[in-house]
Amino acid sequence: MRFRDHLRAEHEALTLLQRVVLSRGGAGCFTIAPAFAMTEVIRDEVRFEGRTWVLLAMSGEPRFEPARFGLALWPGGRTADVRGFALEYEVRGGGVYVERLLANSHEPPPVNGVAAAAVAGETFSHGYDALGLAWPLSGTFLLGAGVIAKARRFRPFLSYASLAELVFEQGRLVEATDCSALAAPLREASEAIAFDVKADLAVAVAERWRAIGQRAGAEAEAFLRRVEALEQVDYTRF
Repeated sequence: MRFRDHLRAEHEALTLLQRVVLSRGGAGCFTIAPAFAMTEVIRDEVRFEGRTWVLLAMSGEPRFEPARFGLALWPGGRTADVRGFALEYEVRGGGVYVERLLANSHEPPPVNGVAAAAVAGETFSHGYDALGLAWPLSGTFLLGAGVIAKARRFRPFLSYASLAELVFEQGRLVEATDCSALAAPLREASEAIAFDVKADLAVAVAERWRAIGQRAGAEAEAFLRRVEALEQVDYTRF
């Protein structure tokens, strides 16, 4: 799901919620019983240059598909694991590897010659460690580390103090860029430009961020456009 599509979906969800509030007589007059217990989402991680990063967005192919390895998944009972699996990548020796896989599966088969082990005290039912599965990705990873207290709802990548952009060709790392400094002027501009909450949400957000990109400078604006072209990793869809 691209960032702009994510905004539209969020707008529709907020509109529906608003209708529910109004139909029940206003805020505080109802409760919602979610299908899943609300817990912090478990995100894919990437080990790169001695640091663990969160995978925020990506582009390219192939994507990791559990069914390709014979894994029949079931969604967890919490928002943390509703997708049914989580990955840990490692970038080393100029390549990218899937090193750990956590999954909800009743009878998980071996993956890359590694047998699944039941995991106690973790969100998922089984795990694979030290997979060493070389991944032939041709595309881009956007990584984040070090959460900033004030989150940016409509551009979640700006909630991270450190950002890195990794570009791969057939599984080989061809470019790595520290984008942390490019994000800083975007944060500053986002504080300076007003947001019209009365306008159509998706349109207003898009227009505001165009203005923010222009105010932040050419390099920061180009970075924002690259991010918007990526696909946000959806950890809540089974």
